[in-house]
Amino acid sequence: MTLVRSQALIGGGGTMGTAIVRGLLHAEALPADRIHVTARQTRTLAHLEELGVVLGTDNRAAVSSADVVVVCVHPDQVAGLLAEIDDLLTEAHLVLSVATGIPTRKFEELLSKPVPVIRATPNLGA
Repeated sequence: MTLVRSQALIGGGGTMGTAIVRGLLHAEALPADRIHVTARQTRTLAHLEELGVVLGTDNRAAVSSADVVVVCVHPDQVAGLLAEIDDLLTEAHLVLSVATGIPTRKFEELLSKPVPVIRATPNLGA
């Protein structure tokens, strides 16, 4: 099932972000050129180069073309990431958080306007 018009920003290219990218590609949910993965430093994304996804450090540029924003950063980085992209988010975006221990109400507090937020707690071992 391809998400025809969707583009995703995966904020964070660590273990969880990588698993989500691989899952999207394996399921053919999105083509690689519609998946943008960001990190504070590009060297931390080198392991994703072979997958053909778009890599970078500019969350604002990535979110401007995305309709799904997956928050895969450490809990202490969530507020900073949301502050950086807050003015670009709209009701049309979907924010999916896999950040451990951060409830959706915290996202609602950190965002300046209503944006749909879903929290998922994936289990990589399953």
